[in-house]
Amino acid sequence: MKRIFLALLVPALFLRAADWSCLSGPTLDFHAAATGIGRDWQAHPPTVDDGRVYTLSQAGLVHCLDAATGRILWRTAYVADLGGVRPRHNFCAPIGIWHNLAYLQPGGTNGSVVAVDKATGTFVWRGGARENCGYSLPTVVAFDGVPTLLCHSANALMGLDPATGKILWKVNAFEFGQALAVDGVVLVLDGQKGDLVMVDPSAESYLEITRFRPLGGRSWSTFFTVGDRLLIRNQKSLACFKLGT
Repeated sequence: MKRIFLALLVPALFLRAADWSCLSGPTLDFHAAATGIGRDWQAHPPTVDDGRVYTLSQAGLVHCLDAATGRILWRTAYVADLGGVRPRHNFCAPIGIWHNLAYLQPGGTNGSVVAVDKATGTFVWRGGARENCGYSLPTVVAFDGVPTLLCHSANALMGLDPATGKILWKVNAFEFGQALAVDGVVLVLDGQKGDLVMVDPSAESYLEITRFRPLGGRSWSTFFTVGDRLLIRNQKSLACFKLGT
């Protein structure tokens, strides 16, 4: 019996004082002694395109990295370099890519959307609503063969010319939503109200077909489709809907 007891004690002799050897930690109070932990974490998945990785921190620091080596190819700061305005819930809109452009959303009184060369970070244009940015991925959709950049500001859904930033149309009262092109229509989420809206695609104007409230309240998360199923969630629930009849 003594041999068994001693054998169980031996591994403990090799543990260092700061090792997390039990559930509540070395000091038994769920506290770690580590210091220097970064606090400017990324709030969304990175964007990967053509051998490059694009990241955005909560403070608005954008990095373009070589996907193979991690080498920084270019960087920019939403506030310091682009005059952006940090939202209450920090910057978290993913970076969109279309052809040779990367779409950034710093917000600000001189336009909420900025397009840069995706390879070099060189400024190309600035446009969109003159207010704080939204949280959704900017998406380019072809309406009747005309490319349209769909993106949200803090309070509006916009259709922009993806090459120039010119506003083609703008609809207010779409707070912090997401847009998704599905089977010839566009589904748009009004995050504040939680309404899911079906929109008739057009490059010249916004035409609403119908809307419903799938979860009965705010829904600021990205929704997506798998086949003919739509998955959407909010802070309390996750739901799956069948599209079509």
